Amino acid sequence: TLVQIKSPSVRVSAGSAIRIDAMVRTIGFGGPHQGLLVYDTIGGQETGLLVRGQTEWAPARLYRQALVDGEVHVMFEVIGAGEAMIDEVQLRVWEPQSEVPIRIRPIGEGVFDSITVSGADQQQQGPSTQR
Repeated sequence: TLVQIKSPSVRVSAGSAIRIDAMVRTIGFGGPHQGLLVYDTIGGQETGLLVRGQTEWAPARLYRQALVDGEVHVMFEVIGAGEAMIDEVQLRVWEPQSEVPIRIRPIGEGVFDSITVSGADQQQQGPSTQR
């Protein structure tokens, strides 16, 4: 490790879902285990994201679950010979957007009121909707 950067702390409550976002770029880092390691104090280095080979700005995103009340820091660690650029770091409590439920109609509930028989002017009755 050549450089380690630690963000200011953010206080979180037990059970909170946390989303960490950053924009990163890397240059150099020739070895297989070299690059910019992005992690946090909940998951540690073991659950971090190693970014390498990203010469253009790219998003880095981590999701975490706080098990206890406490403070969380985002960590950036340069491993090996290369350059890393970091911007737009955000750590926030993540609340997924609820999706609008899709109403599913049971089969036979007005799906086919009538079916036209090919080549004939007659109509054949489909499933009944009366109960």
